[in-house]
Amino acid sequence: MDGPEPSGDENEALLDFLYLCPHGMAEFGADGMLRMINPACARMLTPILPVVGQLDNFLDALAPFAPDLRMQLFTSTMKRGLVLDGVRIHVGLPPRIRSKRGETVPNPLVLSLTVLRLSPDRYMAVVADVSAQVMQERRLQEAEAWFAAMAEGAEGYAFFYLGADGRIADWNASAERLFGLGADEALGRRADGLLTALGSGSAPLPERLAFVRRDGWHLAEGWIPRGAGERFWGSSVVSVMRATEDGIGPAPEPEAYLVVVRDMTERREAAEELRRALCQDHLTGLLNRRRFFELGAEACTTALRTGRSLSVVMVDADRFKALNDCFGHAAGDLVLCALGSALREGAREGVDHVARLGGEEFAVLLPNLNIAAAVVVAERLRTAVASLSVPVLGPGGTPSEVLLTASFGVAELSPEATDLDGLLRVADEALYAAKAAGRNCVHARHTGNLTEQRLTV
Repeated sequence: MDGPEPSGDENEALLDFLYLCPHGMAEFGADGMLRMINPACARMLTPILPVVGQLDNFLDALAPFAPDLRMQLFTSTMKRGLVLDGVRIHVGLPPRIRSKRGETVPNPLVLSLTVLRLSPDRYMAVVADVSAQVMQERRLQEAEAWFAAMAEGAEGYAFFYLGADGRIADWNASAERLFGLGADEALGRRADGLLTALGSGSAPLPERLAFVRRDGWHLAEGWIPRGAGERFWGSSVVSVMRATEDGIGPAPEPEAYLVVVRDMTERREAAEELRRALCQDHLTGLLNRRRFFELGAEACTTALRTGRSLSVVMVDADRFKALNDCFGHAAGDLVLCALGSALREGAREGVDHVARLGGEEFAVLLPNLNIAAAVVVAERLRTAVASLSVPVLGPGGTPSEVLLTASFGVAELSPEATDLDGLLRVADEALYAAKAAGRNCVHARHTGNLTEQRLTV
């Protein structure tokens, strides 16, 4: 013996500690027979019972999974102290979890074993379940291998790492291709300029990293600068990489962040083309009928909910059929484009919605304007249209000019018109009245009262 055996009181205190300790702990003799095992350790070793049958000898229980464990212990020259430190024992039991689809998913049990020699005949084992840590490490290794392969050959992607301080810690071929920066320019610099120039409202890098630490990842999309003053539309995902020590206790602060950036310029341009095809009139570039009705329905719902005003102006080109008959459809298209441009230029950018509903009929939706204000807008638009002189080719190709006018009907959301259909119906009635009154004028109808403003021409 290399020291006195513990007294009875010391043994009792030791037992109390072992049983209350949240870590797996067991005491065994030189023959491997268990003298004490605390509940935490018993829970960790329970999955191996179907293989070993019983848990009375610590070394025999682990022998099927670590055959050389006994030899490692008894060939050690340590008389006291640390004999084994964090040795991993891959138990490799059948899968213990199932996926949402019902199939089994590999989840092998991996134990970490540390053994202290207390005396020639007394050993204390500390056992930890590190299965989750091992699985995480394996996935990380697979991901790093995949990223490395992608970094060498992937077009339109970049993969690189940031240190805990947000500075670029890794730069490879994929990043050089996408950003147009060499490793000497990129390494060590903060990534703010690469990841925060994503358009208005984007979070600066410190905020993004805070989101990543909280949620594990953060996605942003927008314009990203490229070398030589260029830019591309990209999506960037920043994810956290954490260091886990022994699977016990809270995870420490991230040691690094993985950044994946994708060039989405072509996809965005294709989406914009599709959006234009779905939402814009092919001739004038204004909103088409379908999109106008979508936005109009939303505007009506908002106005009714908030109590704000909403008006609409219906516009129809005067004597358009006669113009087509005289000058042809090509000239008619030029006139419609000129009319659409005048309406767009006279509307509030980003607020009003200007659309071609079909043929020579147009509409302007005016959020937050009552009928009196809408009449002022309509009169301004009528004056702008009446001042147009559209160059066209007359019969036989003779250059000519068309002096254009239009009629305007105005209505406001009211008890008589409580939705978009009702609003357009009342505005259409006002437009018909403007046509009947001689064209090139503004008529407004509100709750049954007809108000006329006419320009003498």
